[in-house]
Amino acid sequence: MSDEQVLEFLAERKRLDELRQAYEAKQHEDEAKAELEGKRAKLLQEIGTLNKDITPDKEDEELLALINQRKKLEDELEALGGEVPERQEEAVPEKKKAPKKEEAPQEAPKEEAAPAPEEAPEAAEETKVPEPPKSIFKEDSGFGQEAIVQGSPKEIGEFSRFLHELETNHDSLGSFLQNLPKEAKMNEAFMLKVAEVDPAYAMHYADQTLKHDEKWNVKVASMKNSRNSGNALAEMLPEARTGQVVLAGTTQDFRNVRFATPDMAEYDRILEVAKGGTLAKVKDLKEAADAHLLVPKILQKDKAFMQEVEKIIKNGKK
Repeated sequence: MSDEQVLEFLAERKRLDELRQAYEAKQHEDEAKAELEGKRAKLLQEIGTLNKDITPDKEDEELLALINQRKKLEDELEALGGEVPERQEEAVPEKKKAPKKEEAPQEAPKEEAAPAPEEAPEAAEETKVPEPPKSIFKEDSGFGQEAIVQGSPKEIGEFSRFLHELETNHDSLGSFLQNLPKEAKMNEAFMLKVAEVDPAYAMHYADQTLKHDEKWNVKVASMKNSRNSGNALAEMLPEARTGQVVLAGTTQDFRNVRFATPDMAEYDRILEVAKGGTLAKVKDLKEAADAHLLVPKILQKDKAFMQEVEKIIKNGKK
């Protein structure tokens, strides 16, 4: 065999070996993708099952455990690059009013002769009738009925009586909020007190008038949930997650950057705040940090930022 033939043979063997390696690499890649998709599908199925199980009729301890379990699964799904499905607001069942009993017709009293009128005393004192408490309703001049005042009261006022119950019902917060009158759930000041205890619960049980109030949403989004029962932004109406709201939420927790969309005027600022929060967390964890799990997916697209993250992790391992 000539030298040229030997070289051709070696070149062909090298080419075939490269093809084999590429084929095996493609197989491994396909298997990894299939495994990843399988994990995502399983997590989505489990989250869907939990969403069906999370209903207001359950006890608070059980409800809190289910919400924590769902949050853990959502975090795992995000870490695998999956999209967390939007959750529809759970409807709170209304209590049925008991039908009124029909009263038996009463016989008309027999007419009696009217006694002779007596002269009224000259210096009779007028009885003062106390004024009824001001209603949070207003009269609808068009129909002569009462309608809910647009907007929410700024002061707790008559709902201050619920504050003590709020303080003593932390362990059964869901049941307490579910049984509140609608007017209390409309009261901005009172529901902010609820948000100080648990912003996610406050957002979930707030009246629709508050859920569409951007200023109120910003305040709640900026509050830390020490109970770790859920995410206030996740409980919001999708259309209520404005740029200002997401910015406030991201300032409180950099992971809320996942709710940012490019059409928001504050988008660049939100990303900037999220990067700052992420770097602070990476520096805190140092070598224990996992860039792919810790850094939000939207920030992983920034190659320069990821290099900065990797550099911090690498220096922490020295």
